[in-house]
Amino acid sequence: MKKVGKRPKWVYTQKADWKEIYPLAQNWKSELLFSSDEQLFYVRMINNYFGWIIRRKNINAGRDLKTDLLELDKVGQDLLRKTKKHLYQWVRIMEDPEGNDGGIVRMKHQYLEDRMVHTENTFRTLKKDVFVITEPVMESEKKVRLNLKSKPISA
Repeated sequence: MKKVGKRPKWVYTQKADWKEIYPLAQNWKSELLFSSDEQLFYVRMINNYFGWIIRRKNINAGRDLKTDLLELDKVGQDLLRKTKKHLYQWVRIMEDPEGNDGGIVRMKHQYLEDRMVHTENTFRTLKKDVFVITEPVMESEKKVRLNLKSKPISA
């Protein structure tokens, strides 16, 4: 995910024009959709190397990572649902700028931004952990394949 929370808290959200905030929320939606696909890729990667992970005695780490990734995907799906609702609320504000919902929607925006940052940081940590557990396995598999290719085929 891109860096979503690099602005001073509340100052930007409370003072920015909707024309600046709405595209941010649209970007969150896009990032969440991509992140979901990426998380499921890492789950498949763990599944593909699970036999090797077991041999390296990392079965609990592999299982825990897979569980954490699937749980984070559920959090991301919930955040995606809330982001879609939030986008709809911004559209309503754009249609009726004099309405009283602006302050509430801005508070929700800040809440969602905080959740996005937390989710991004959690995912970054999980990705690092997936690589820590799968990189040695991938290297071992690569060596095995290279050894098989270099041996002459006997007739």
